[in-house]
Amino acid sequence: MFQSIVKTPDEALCHLFLHCCMKDGALKSEELDMAADRIVRLNIHRNVDIKTETRRYVEYLSSVSDQAEYINYLVRIITPVNSLALYSYCVELILSDEQIELTEDKLLSHIGNSLLLSKEEQHTVQKLIVQRRIIESDRIF
Repeated sequence: MFQSIVKTPDEALCHLFLHCCMKDGALKSEELDMAADRIVRLNIHRNVDIKTETRRYVEYLSSVSDQAEYINYLVRIITPVNSLALYSYCVELILSDEQIELTEDKLLSHIGNSLLLSKEEQHTVQKLIVQRRIIESDRIF
């Protein structure tokens, strides 16, 4: 079903960000704000409406039976040039609650594998984002 809904790179990126926020089964307003902020900063908002895409995402989410296939589809549509940067945005969204649960770890693994990142690259980006969060919250370098 999602293949008939998500067709452009900007839509795919928006849906990937929403999927990163949905990790715990609910789109919390703070997480949705973070995703919207990324979409605006990347100028994707000119081509997609976050409210419309959120509604479309929620409509088909229950039909996604294979998360790896879903992530592969989105990444294939996005065709990223800067894979590490895209992965880092996903890590930031997933770490919005400052911890990585097993389901989130699997999601990050699917995203990293779809982006053809090594386990070492994935781990390094995750560690970087965690350390940036610590610095931003506690001002400890």
